Amino acid sequence: MPDKEFNPEEFEAAETNKTVAESFAASVKPVDELSPEDQERYRQMLGEGNTPSKESLAMVEDLVTMVAKSVNLTDKMREQFVRSLTANQPYTHTFRYKDDRLSISFKTLSVKEHDAISEAIAEYSKTEGFETMGHLKFLNYKYTVSCSLAGVTVKNDDDADTIYQYKSPLEEYDMDFIEKEEHTVKLNGSNQTKTVKHRVKDRDRIVMAYSERFNDMDSTLYNLILNAHSEFDKQVNALALEMYSENFTQEELVSSP
Repeated sequence: MPDKEFNPEEFEAAETNKTVAESFAASVKPVDELSPEDQERYRQMLGEGNTPSKESLAMVEDLVTMVAKSVNLTDKMREQFVRSLTANQPYTHTFRYKDDRLSISFKTLSVKEHDAISEAIAEYSKTEGFETMGHLKFLNYKYTVSCSLAGVTVKNDDDADTIYQYKSPLEEYDMDFIEKEEHTVKLNGSNQTKTVKHRVKDRDRIVMAYSERFNDMDSTLYNLILNAHSEFDKQVNALALEMYSENFTQEELVSSP
């Protein structure tokens, strides 16, 4: 039996340079191409046609109550939170210490900023080697705090203010390229240094912001900022949960049979 003639169009070379993201994207199928059984399973995952039970709604109310007890919300906070939502603007809050001698302000992040933080962590994991999950979580935490920090005001003994105001890293570091020195060793053992231009991506701006804002900061102030951000995060979650409870949960509980 003669060998089949080789046809280049039938040959598919193994792709060795595909990233995990590209491989995953190639494996994703539209819902219409799934089997009827898989489509039904997908609809169940989305919860289509399902209404929350009294028990699940009551659990949400309990959670709202528990969070609200740990955070002192004011009507001013609630009004500002709603105004921020309707205007599609960040919600901001300032914490004041020692009779207003020190104040720290934070803002909520945009989706683009969260994406840039995720890309910065992924790049770190790829170039530095995979760290422990706890370390990667701390990277996410410190980059989030850095991006969220809107300002620090310090008042000295003469009542003179030193004000540090921070914009979003994606706006503050608006350069397109940055020059870096690269050192290489030639075959003859000599060192060679050259300056190379690198395109600045959003993930690079996240790292720049953290380095410039925190690297030379006193550890006491750094810890105070971290603790203040934890309170800010709880405050934002409490405001969001309270809004959900007032606008959805109670109405559902009343209307449920």
